[in-house]
Amino acid sequence: MTIDFSRVNFEKFFGWVNASNTKQMKSSSFRGLRAHYTEKSFCKWSDDQLEHVGLFDNGRDFVIKETGKFVEMKSQLGMFKTKKDCRGDCKSFVLKNFHPSNKDRKNWKKQDLIKTFDYLLLVDTKSMSVGYTTWDKVYECVDETANDPKCILKKGDYTMIIDNVTPAEKDCDVDYMFSCIEEHI
Repeated sequence: MTIDFSRVNFEKFFGWVNASNTKQMKSSSFRGLRAHYTEKSFCKWSDDQLEHVGLFDNGRDFVIKETGKFVEMKSQLGMFKTKKDCRGDCKSFVLKNFHPSNKDRKNWKKQDLIKTFDYLLLVDTKSMSVGYTTWDKVYECVDETANDPKCILKKGDYTMIIDNVTPAEKDCDVDYMFSCIEEHI
């Protein structure tokens, strides 16, 4: 991976993650909004290494400016499992962004999946941790028996970048921002 992670301000990035960690932002109505701003926060605090393309490109969220490589971000509460028998494994996640050629979901095949990114960032919004893996490893770990293209990564299928970050304090949270919107509608 060609991102210099020593230049990423993970404390500030997780400051947004922590501020948006509310019941409202976790609801299905706001999940996409939260994901969008989580991506924007990572981009902002990457020290200008990334360009955010998540609104315009399917199956990728960033372009690494130096190399032109594509990066997708997946974030989940408890992405990295902590129970003794599966410590370090990832929760499964759906690769719906690259569902091939409008096929019926029940008829998808692994070979139909289209490579849309080079690297995948894995963000755990509970432990405030980040790891990454490659498209090739994601493709290798696709569960072909699932109803949707699903990936199941085990410990060793990804590289942990940083874990248990203490988030920077923010001067407001998402509830405050929503109250401002309510005030002006």
